[in-house]
Amino acid sequence: MPPAADPVLVTLAAVLSWSALVAASRVLLLRLGLAPWAFSFVQLLVGGGVLLAMGGRQRLDLGSFRRPSTWALGVLRVLSAASYTAVLAWVSVLEAGILAAVNVPMVALAVWLAFGRRPVPGEWLGHLAIGAAVLPLVAGLDGGFRHPAVVLMLFNEICLVAGTLLVVAVRARARPTAAIPPR
Repeated sequence: MPPAADPVLVTLAAVLSWSALVAASRVLLLRLGLAPWAFSFVQLLVGGGVLLAMGGRQRLDLGSFRRPSTWALGVLRVLSAASYTAVLAWVSVLEAGILAAVNVPMVALAVWLAFGRRPVPGEWLGHLAIGAAVLPLVAGLDGGFRHPAVVLMLFNEICLVAGTLLVVAVRARARPTAAIPPR
């Protein structure tokens, strides 16, 4: 068994690479003049191709395509990605990242309401910090909460919350496998 990777290095690499990809996406989106929906389609198509290539010449298990939850999660993921990309046409990468942080308290609220898992006291501080960053940003945008970036990001967040609830519900019903270990 190979040695485990350092979680701090993995997290740092993920943050840096994701940040670079989002910044490159904004530059390409604005320079190429593509519609955000078309650009998202290209991004997801290339990403899917890369994942297939990384998988090598293995036989694909197509069983997941028979499950409605797979299709629902896929639709939510595409809508989420496309709406986030559309946000990049309106605001900077930094502003989009700050607006996107709203998904943390939204998912926590949804999990609390749907499954009764109340956030612990330390989590409330994080949710308040996110609110303290997001509210002044939204207030500074033309139109405030009616600004297209805010509306699109809210749609993005709704898709993310719905996807999270779907995954939690499906995982609760699933029998343990290699992909879904027992709790």
